[in-house]
Amino acid sequence: MNKNKRDYLIRTFSRTKRKDYENYILNRIWTKLDRLDIKPVTQQYVKRADGKYALIDLFFPQINLGIEVDEAYHLGNVLNDEVRTYEIGKLFQAVKEKEIIIERIDASQEVDGIHNRVDELVRLINDLASRNNITTWEEIEDYTNTAKSNGVISIKDNFTFDRTVDIISCFGREYNGFRQGSLNLNNEYSLWFPHLSYDLGDGKFSDRNGWMNLINSDWTEITEKHVDENNELNMKFYIRNRITFMKIKDPVFKTNKYQFVGIFKPTVNGNYAIYKRISDEVDLKPYLNPKQQV
Repeated sequence: MNKNKRDYLIRTFSRTKRKDYENYILNRIWTKLDRLDIKPVTQQYVKRADGKYALIDLFFPQINLGIEVDEAYHLGNVLNDEVRTYEIGKLFQAVKEKEIIIERIDASQEVDGIHNRVDELVRLINDLASRNNITTWEEIEDYTNTAKSNGVISIKDNFTFDRTVDIISCFGREYNGFRQGSLNLNNEYSLWFPHLSYDLGDGKFSDRNGWMNLINSDWTEITEKHVDENNELNMKFYIRNRITFMKIKDPVFKTNKYQFVGIFKPTVNGNYAIYKRISDEVDLKPYLNPKQQV
C-alpha cells in the first residue's frame, strides 16, 4: 500500500471518531472487506430530490453503494442528517440519492446481529465489485491518464486534478508550468480555472485579486463579479464558452484541487457576468487527435 493511500484511509476513517457506534461498525466493515482496490468514502454528501443535501456514513463510488448506520434515534429515516453547514469540497463531490444503492445497518441490535449484518454487507460489496468489473482504486487516482483513455470528462466522474497543467494535458497541450486563470483552445472554447468564492458571513464572500466567483447549488450557473461595483467587464474576454475546472479544497486532505463543473456560456451584464451551463461533459478526442479539427 502506498503512502498516499495509507494517509487517505487514516484520514477518512478518523472522520467518524465522534460517533462510537458508527466508528465501530464502519471500521469492522472495512477490516472484514480487506480490499485495497475499492475506495471508501466516509461522510459522503448525497443530493436529495428536493435539492437539499444529506450525509451518508460510508460510500463506495466504484459500485455506487452507500451504507447508513442507524442508531436508535434515527431508525426509519431515509437519510440521517440534513446538511446545513456545507463543506464546499464535498458539495462538489455529492451523489444523487436516486442514482445510488443505500443499505442500512441497525446499530441498536446485539453485537451478533451487527456482525451478521456486516458480513452480509461485505458479501454484497464483493458481489457488486465483481459484477461491475470495477476499475481499481490505483488506476482511478491517475485522473489525467484515465480521462485521456476515456476520451471524455463528465461532472459525474468527480475527477480532481492537482495542477492546471494536468488538465491542459487532457486537451493535447503540454506545459511545464501554467499560472494563468484561463487558456484559449480555439475560437469557440477556452479552459477556465476560477477560484471558488466562500461565504464569509454577513453577505460577504472571499475574492481573489478583487474577483468573486459564485456557483449555485446544482452547478448550473456561475456569477463572476468584481468587488469594485464600478468595474466594467471587457467584452473581448467573454466571447468563448468556458470549459470550467473550479478550484476547490479537497475534503480529506484539505489541499487545493481542480474539479470539472461543466461547459458554461457567458453573458455580460455591465459589471458582472452570468455563466449558464450548456454541457455537463467535454469531449477530449478532438483535442487529443491532431487529425480532428477543433
